[in-house]
Amino acid sequence: MDLPHRLLRFLVISFVFLGSQSVCFAQDEFSVPGLDEPKPAAASGSSAPEGTVVQDDTSLYGLIKKGGWAMIPLGLLSMGSIALGVFFMMDFKPKNFAPKELSAQLEAKMEAADIAAAAEIARSSPTCLGTVVFSGSEYVRDRGWEVLNGEVIFDVLADASLDANRGRASALNYLSLIAASAPMVGLLGTVSGMIGAFGTMAREGMGDPSKLSGNISEALITTATGLVIAIPVTFAYFFFRDRLSKMITASEKEAGRLINILRKAVYPPEVAEAQAHGGYHAEPHHAAQEAPPQQ
Repeated sequence: MDLPHRLLRFLVISFVFLGSQSVCFAQDEFSVPGLDEPKPAAASGSSAPEGTVVQDDTSLYGLIKKGGWAMIPLGLLSMGSIALGVFFMMDFKPKNFAPKELSAQLEAKMEAADIAAAAEIARSSPTCLGTVVFSGSEYVRDRGWEVLNGEVIFDVLADASLDANRGRASALNYLSLIAASAPMVGLLGTVSGMIGAFGTMAREGMGDPSKLSGNISEALITTATGLVIAIPVTFAYFFFRDRLSKMITASEKEAGRLINILRKAVYPPEVAEAQAHGGYHAEPHHAAQEAPPQQ
């Protein structure tokens, strides 16, 4: 299964799991300065007896209700960032890029100049190194041993590495998108709350400021929620971007090392020395007379 399908399935499962957990913990209360102090009930228009104290709902579900409609997309962005972070932690590992076992198998085939066997081993591996070495092996089999004389083969390896990790890079961009869009969604909720507050002021005036509390709570909670989501996601994006870059670089270096092993196996040392000093065109020695035909 390729990376986009694995990522889609992982995100669906994560959304279901995180959504169920948010429902389970929705009633957990926690202290919020300015929200957990009791306030007197309104003298008129209230069902509570006069003089009683009404406690604000400071549970998670209560704050989500105060945040209004903007908390729904913010919640989806939060769950998406968590799901992506867990996925990247599981995927950005050496075993998915340049595992030592695969490298040892390919090195043995390259030393024997068995390019066909090396291509078969690389093709059976879903790792980055396997994809890169398979592309390089196919290029050698298609063009012949002469391509090992120049540097074009390394450009082929770099292009193959780029194609192999294009899906990972695209998925990582979604993390950056969440970091950029969460504050804007929170700001949109803030604007919505302030519009409601001014509408309340226009209808009922400033006689009872408590009537504005709902709109002001919506404005402040959505802004805070957007920032709470964006700040850690921004750090996570740069962390995973650097980690992916290191994994890709390690895979390309390992693939280049294997190609150099193949080059030494195909051409004798004196030919390599002559090439290094601008000598004659190299011909393969007895270890490999010609590249095996492509299957």
